[in-house]
Amino acid sequence: MKQVIALFIMVCGSVYGQAAYKGTIDKYPIELVTHVYSDGPVNALYAYTKHDTPITINGMLKNRTLTLFETNKAGDTIANFSFQYFNTRADIIHGVWKGNGKQLEVRLQKQFDLSEDEPESQWYNRFLLMSASTSKYYFKEELTRLKDDWTSRVTAVHVYEKGTDRLVQRIPVECQLWG
Repeated sequence: MKQVIALFIMVCGSVYGQAAYKGTIDKYPIELVTHVYSDGPVNALYAYTKHDTPITINGMLKNRTLTLFETNKAGDTIANFSFQYFNTRADIIHGVWKGNGKQLEVRLQKQFDLSEDEPESQWYNRFLLMSASTSKYYFKEELTRLKDDWTSRVTAVHVYEKGTDRLVQRIPVECQLWG
């Protein structure tokens, strides 16, 4: 198990994310992590809380409309998110998910935004969903920000069991977040 996780960390060390959200697609709880700076390309991932399998979605922020596309292995779009009047500083965002011939409402509450911190801010134990998982486990980075430090640090990787969200292992690390 430790060897698989170590390999995973080396291969998947780069994680998208500047903001973390929790909410729903219709009645289905989800978690969303975004990497948005300004108009242009956006990298993101989301996971249904019931399944805990991260799904990579990419898109664009243009004229305050954030559009994210989920694709299959062939590169065909199978679903998309659209958030009109998107504002990175908003605590709550509303949008639409379209896929499988359905259109469902999306409601998300910001958990935290790493880009909004001031140099004097300090915090511990923020958790960011990582972009890969195994058939049994998913991973979250534990983040820390020390006072007068402009960068967030990854202080541990948490391994959770899918379906139960039981913490299986906490692996201490010390590195800069590459968001």
